[in-house]
Amino acid sequence: MGGNYFEQIAQEIFKHKRLMEQLEAENRELRQQLADLRAGRGIFVDIAGSRFALRDSASPRDRLVRTR
Repeated sequence: MGGNYFEQIAQEIFKHKRLMEQLEAENRELRQQLADLRAGRGIFVDIAGSRFALRDSASPRDRLVRTR
């Protein structure tokens, strides 16, 4: 029984580690999105049917998305 209990604890720790890694990755992505928004990247203004970028240069991340 002791070994089984230890195995259950080890599995739960592993699950929590995986969840933590996923949350950290999501946090990095959200922080990058916030930084892009604060810098004006990816924001466009439409004036009388003409579209203008709020910022001329796209982030390297934006360029990667466009080439896929």
